[in-house]
Amino acid sequence: MLMDELEQRLKSTPLATPSAELDRRLDEMFLLARRRRERSRKMVFYWGLVAAVGGAALVFLMPLRQAPAAPHPIVYRIEAQGRMRQMLLNSAADRDEPPRFVLRVITM
Repeated sequence: MLMDELEQRLKSTPLATPSAELDRRLDEMFLLARRRRERSRKMVFYWGLVAAVGGAALVFLMPLRQAPAAPHPIVYRIEAQGRMRQMLLNSAADRDEPPRFVLRVITM
């Protein structure tokens, strides 16, 4: 019942007439929005055109680039030096006493 009273009051309340200033401002806003939309459509078209030209250039220019050289094996030669070389080349060196390693640990 309370809702019916509120609805009746709202229906009976006279509406204010729209002002000419409000109409003018709304018209300006709609005109501005239309111009911006037209400008953005043009920009989308131009950016699409730039992207298409760039993509076409990539497709045509990529085959002109030289392919990298084919991989080839790398060979490393490691040679023993000093006493180790003598031991490896001379079988008599096997009978000699092998080099000694001395390890000293200092504790505090």
